[in-house]
Amino acid sequence: IAHAVRTSLGKIQRKAEFFNKFYPDPEEEEYFKLYAKEIYQEMLVLNQVIDFMLSCSKASLSFEDLKLDELIVGLFKTYETSFKSENIRSIVEIPDNLQIHSNRQFFLDILQNMISNSIKALKNAGDKTIKCSGYIADDNLIILMSDNGIGIPVEKRDWVFGVFNTTTAETGGAGIGLYIVKTRVESLKGKVEVIDSEFGKVGTTIKVTLPFKK
Repeated sequence: IAHAVRTSLGKIQRKAEFFNKFYPDPEEEEYFKLYAKEIYQEMLVLNQVIDFMLSCSKASLSFEDLKLDELIVGLFKTYETSFKSENIRSIVEIPDNLQIHSNRQFFLDILQNMISNSIKALKNAGDKTIKCSGYIADDNLIILMSDNGIGIPVEKRDWVFGVFNTTTAETGGAGIGLYIVKTRVESLKGKVEVIDSEFGKVGTTIKVTLPFKK
């Protein structure tokens, strides 16, 4: 977290120094516009990092029984306004009465960041769809989050989970969301990976595997 904050603040500081030294020189107007946009984007990154920190402070080590169908359907409903404004169709396929004993806040962090990542990936898509499904296999809970957006190249499937690594920079991606997903999943003794898209040659499917004990 400290590294992420320092990196963003360093970028903001350098561009702010440029403003302080040259503004309002008309000959530098092109750079003023560019740097103002980049400062704004870095502020969005800092907000994501701060939200991550606040989430950590709220998350206790206590686990509870979570009804997955209610939790995930309820979470998707909180995105209805965003889905409507972006013309995104959402699909949730979770078996009734499926429960897992887990940390609620960590679980929400994982799902929220995957949904947000899919929204960015769908920015320039045509028929936009986000789908979340879940099932039990070999004593594990499998959650699939899919979209038919820009997709992730095969060679970057592991890379995208690194901090500041993103394939959606042009639509506001900061490389924080999937890093949070990875750290949260691993803290729950699970694993996360990008697999072949269930939409075929387009889009992305992220597979989360968590130990299923109840």
